[in-house]
Amino acid sequence: MATSKSISLIAIFGAIIGILEIFPIIGITDIPFPLYPKLTIDPTGIVIILGYLILGFIPSLTLCGFALIFIGYRNIFGAIFKVLSELFNLIGFAIGFTLNRKIKLKNEFIMPFIFGIIFRVILMHISNYFLLQIFYGIPPEVVIALLPIIDIFNTLQGSINMTIAPLIIRALPKEIIEKFGNHSSSVEDSTFSHSDTKSPSI
Repeated sequence: MATSKSISLIAIFGAIIGILEIFPIIGITDIPFPLYPKLTIDPTGIVIILGYLILGFIPSLTLCGFALIFIGYRNIFGAIFKVLSELFNLIGFAIGFTLNRKIKLKNEFIMPFIFGIIFRVILMHISNYFLLQIFYGIPPEVVIALLPIIDIFNTLQGSINMTIAPLIIRALPKEIIEKFGNHSSSVEDSTFSHSDTKSPSI
């Protein structure tokens, strides 16, 4: 059950997403992807993964909802693509964490990273094939030509999300994690900067 502190943190993360999406700064918070400049690298996914690591799966889904609202007010189609990609990234990351509870790799972020990339790239590949035609009327042969470029983009954006968020977690004081975090999991996270910090799961 969400506490008032975790709700406050969800609101803070939601506000950060709002600022990033409503007031993007080209070249800083929105970096055009060189192979296809219509796509941009941004930190929104980092905030969502960070929300998962601190608060758990359901609160991080709420952050995806914030992203849909803040992007959707100016570009609903773009919001759908963005939120789907971050949602698939999140689901894969969370499944990787859950599987690692049994496998128990020394670095607990390896399995989430692998599953996050697989889910994001493959599921967005399928989604892009259909949605680019439905939303924008792009001919199938053009979509097929674009898909490898978009796959590279999703690999890069997902890798950034799942690298920076754990680094931030490791840098956070133990007291912050304990104050706001979701401690419902019984599995210890040996890769966090503090050995008694609990890892989230689905």
